[in-house]
Amino acid sequence: MSPTNFVHLTTRSLRLRATVPKRAITSPILPLQTRTLFQSAILTYPRKDSQDRESINTDATEYTKSGTDDTAAHEVEAAFDPKLTSPEGEKKKAGEGNDQNPLEVSPANREVSKQGGKEAHGGSEESAGSKKRSGSGSPPKAGKP
Repeated sequence: MSPTNFVHLTTRSLRLRATVPKRAITSPILPLQTRTLFQSAILTYPRKDSQDRESINTDATEYTKSGTDDTAAHEVEAAFDPKLTSPEGEKKKAGEGNDQNPLEVSPANREVSKQGGKEAHGGSEESAGSKKRSGSGSPPKAGKP
């Protein structure tokens, strides 16, 4: 800051003080609201068990309508028995003694896993000839058909 600017600022503040009446009551300026300069997000962990680095918890925390991969794998006979090879047999074995069958919504359930509509026969919902082409050619010019 140059010396001329400093002198200019000090004389300006003196002039402002001189214009205030001597009997005026001045109160200190208080901030209306205080804010912190930096805000940080609260770090949250997905679950308590994930803090231990020596153990692993493979149970899922999400809600599903049927079983997850972990619950299907816990059914040892259904998952790893070489004598059970049909999907229907594995589904039946996995459902024994459980509240819900972990293989209910899987390829083992043919009713759920089959395709429906015209897509089952290898085609799209609408035939290709019934749609107008998109973006081919230029738009008609003004005055020309």
